[in-house]
Amino acid sequence: MSIPRELSHIIGDAVWEKDTIGCSDSSIYRLKGIAGGGNAYLKAQRKTHIDDLKREKDILNWLQDRLPVPEVLYFDELDEIEYLLMTEIPGLNCAHEGFRRDPEEPVKTLAKDLRMIHDLDISECPFNRNLDIALNEALQRVEAGLVDEDDLRPENMGRKGRDIYEELVRTRPLEWVYRLGPSGSGR
Repeated sequence: MSIPRELSHIIGDAVWEKDTIGCSDSSIYRLKGIAGGGNAYLKAQRKTHIDDLKREKDILNWLQDRLPVPEVLYFDELDEIEYLLMTEIPGLNCAHEGFRRDPEEPVKTLAKDLRMIHDLDISECPFNRNLDIALNEALQRVEAGLVDEDDLRPENMGRKGRDIYEELVRTRPLEWVYRLGPSGSGR
């Protein structure tokens, strides 16, 4: 992969390890031993109107002193490719083999972390992710052919992405109230 010169300097002689967990459209790499010390994660993806690593960067920056999130080390676009480099934060993926012996441990951790997220004051959050926006993004994904119809939940197997989207629109609440903060602003 060709990367911007400034990013190359930050990465230095780090060891690249492809991350294969998850369903991201990005290419994700764990970089062991970056030039400044420590490990980092690099996400690279073609810039689209649907997915946007710049938005992810902006959200991480807003959350910096509010939740334990990675620090953004670098972001740029080059030749229609977006690059987002962020620090590695301590912890293990819930799919880690060690949790098979004690499955209650990740559940307790996830519950504690979910409580921390729900306690976050978002009254001044500049990002909007209401139902109308989420449904519009879903429609864009369907129309762009980005729905993997061979990898759906069992209850949706054999269905078309367009049919699932239309069901979501048909069954949406008539009056959507989504209050996460004191303002009830629909964020």
